[in-house]
Amino acid sequence: MKKIFIILALSLFMYGNGIANDHAPIFSKDSLNSNIIEHKWVIWKDKFFNTNLFHTEIYTLIKDDWILKCKIEYTDDDQFVYCNLP
Repeated sequence: MKKIFIILALSLFMYGNGIANDHAPIFSKDSLNSNIIEHKWVIWKDKFFNTNLFHTEIYTLIKDDWILKCKIEYTDDDQFVYCNLP
């Protein structure tokens, strides 16, 4: 009886993880504009930082119950964009 209870408890635990809705919305890792225009994310917050070497902007975007962070770094010659779910 004890073994049946343990097997039942473990199977319910493992099954519960399998039915969770963890499908993240589609986003672009390298384009803030693509996330806003094509994938319909909305800017929620923005922060700006300056150093001697570069300027950084961090955008927080939201869609449904998801949060997406995008960082843009500007140097003298180029800019780099990186977006990811926290």
